[in-house]
This record gives sequence, C-alpha cells and structure tokens, in this order.
Amino acid sequence: MRSDPEYSPGKNTAIALAIALELNKKQTEKLLGAASYSLYESDTFDLVIQFCLDKKKYDLNDINQALDYFSLKPLARVLEQFSPVK
Repeated sequence: MRSDPEYSPGKNTAIALAIALELNKKQTEKLLGAASYSLYESDTFDLVIQFCLDKKKYDLNDINQALDYFSLKPLARVLEQFSPVK
C-alpha cells in the first residue's frame, strides 16, 4: 500500500485492515476517513462491522458468521491479503 502512491484501497480492504489491527470504532472511522469512506448507520454491512468493533470482536470467524446471518459477503477473501505468508 505504502509503496504505491497511486494506490487507493477499497472500503472492504480498509475495514479488513482495521480489523486485522484490532482498531476500535473511533480509530476505524479515522482510518476509513483517510481513504474517503465512512461507516453508515443505514447499511447492514456497516452496522455489523460497527457492532463487532463495539464488542471488540476481531475474530474473522465471528465476524463472518455475523455477516452470513444477514446474507452478506464475508471478509475472508479481503483479510487473506493481510495474513502472514506461511
């Protein structure tokens, strides 16, 4: 991300980074704001993410289960890019 000045992350990538870093809601909003995004109260995906941040739920399985409950896409594919290479 830092090596390419033209790179602009997508909202899900920014959210995944916030979760990987275990940021709180305020820190996540600041990170998203830097990328020109925000969490919206009218978006179910955003509400699930906000709930997880509020409850300090950073486990990918927990987050994906909550997203699946509302028939939303999981964060798994996005978070894979932040996982250490094995």
